[in-house]
Amino acid sequence: MNPFFKRINNLIKRQLSLCSKDVDWNLHSLERGIADHTVQDSASNEQVERIIRSYMRMKEDQHLSKDVYLPAQHWQDHIDRQFAPLTKAIYHNDWESIVRYLCSFRRVKLGIEWESKMDFASYQEKVQYVCLLKKLYKCWKLFDPNPRIEKLPRPLFGNPRGYYLRNQFVNVGSFTMNYYAIQLSPLIDRIESPVICEIGAGYGKMAYYLLRERDNWTYLDFDIPEMIILIYYYLSNCFPEKKFLLYGEQDLDTSGMEHFDFILLPNFEIEKLMDDSCHLVINKNSFGEMNQETVKTYISHIERCCKGYFWHTNHEISSCTLSKDPGLAARDYPIRGERFSKIYRILDFPSFILHDGNADIVTYLYERK
Repeated sequence: MNPFFKRINNLIKRQLSLCSKDVDWNLHSLERGIADHTVQDSASNEQVERIIRSYMRMKEDQHLSKDVYLPAQHWQDHIDRQFAPLTKAIYHNDWESIVRYLCSFRRVKLGIEWESKMDFASYQEKVQYVCLLKKLYKCWKLFDPNPRIEKLPRPLFGNPRGYYLRNQFVNVGSFTMNYYAIQLSPLIDRIESPVICEIGAGYGKMAYYLLRERDNWTYLDFDIPEMIILIYYYLSNCFPEKKFLLYGEQDLDTSGMEHFDFILLPNFEIEKLMDDSCHLVINKNSFGEMNQETVKTYISHIERCCKGYFWHTNHEISSCTLSKDPGLAARDYPIRGERFSKIYRILDFPSFILHDGNADIVTYLYERK
């Protein structure tokens, strides 16, 4: 028998009782969690209109930006394939298809959420997933000084799959993003109106946990245009009372960051970010997928713009560019000692658990001198 499947079968044998006797961990709660969670009317006409207008402008100007900000060809091919239904709908002004995509984007096999890669078709896969969540839950309780289950859920925009733990919807991201937010919160807790910059924030799941209990902030995200669409849809629903700035609506260097809560822009706009403007800069896992010059360019901007802390978690031993360019391992990022002091370097435990101990992901924290 294949060693992988042998290991899985042994796991199932050890955990069979989990699905029949454990009140908190059972397949009934899983079936409820993977059922449809579509939030109707979660994409307004205003949202769709802003998405279409901003995306068209981002794609026009993306071709004029420096090559260092363009995705490598294999990544661009992947983006074109995975986002094809959405981008086609935008170019054809097909509002109905745009809304349908956004309302279930967390089930599209983009790899942006652990559960989107799973089919939940077999009993074996279901048990394996429940066991994984139980393991993450135990680790989260040890790490969080106040581990209340009510802190785990997040809004169901995007139609996620997951699990109901004591009537609270959770999935892999509930535990991992809480873990990261616990690390990051002390870095900005004493700042009245922190400015937080994330490079490659995905659809904003970490941002939600980091910001949900705060009143005043400015949060910036720099990413590829397609991901900007998703993070705007998700966070504008999570924080409907907050003010959002999208590309093409106002210029970053003249609008004044203090007038907006969320500023969501294509990656090449990072060049307009003012010196010493950010209290916290974040990157999670995307630097390890970039070419060498791209990583170096972002690091130079971080050194220029960050006046507080730079936190990142990436591949420590080898990058994952999937191209001829070798990229840079986290230990080789050109962070100058005269600009930043390294506070810590620790194992990224969520990655270690999720990849069965085979991940080389490490978290670094730097403080501006």
